[in-house]
Amino acid sequence: MATTVYCPNCWKEVAEESTTCIHCGSSLRPIIKETGCVTRLIEGLSNSRVTTRIRAATILGQLRADAAVEPMLRILRNSHDEFLQAAVIQALGKICDPRSRCPLEKLTECGSSLLRQQAREALKQMTVHN
Repeated sequence: MATTVYCPNCWKEVAEESTTCIHCGSSLRPIIKETGCVTRLIEGLSNSRVTTRIRAATILGQLRADAAVEPMLRILRNSHDEFLQAAVIQALGKICDPRSRCPLEKLTECGSSLLRQQAREALKQMTVHN
């Protein structure tokens, strides 16, 4: 099974064995060597494209990257994009960091029904893993 890899410059999908992005021409090897995967993904949380930010949050959740908790909590406080917030909530549930518990509990009582439901599910997931 092939791993999905994204160019850290343009965030488009590229083949795992690629050394150059076929979309933007960026060299992939020096970028990967200079910074860690989690660091680049955390930078992706600030990308101008919301789809990139959602993708970065999703991958950080899959990696259970606790270094991403604070940047994700900032997104919950500052973003008005419900889909981005939902992706962040799901990721926080997978990371299971105690810093997320209080903000997620607050979200179960306010906000849209989507965010309330996502927060409840994330809290359940955190309870199962702790």
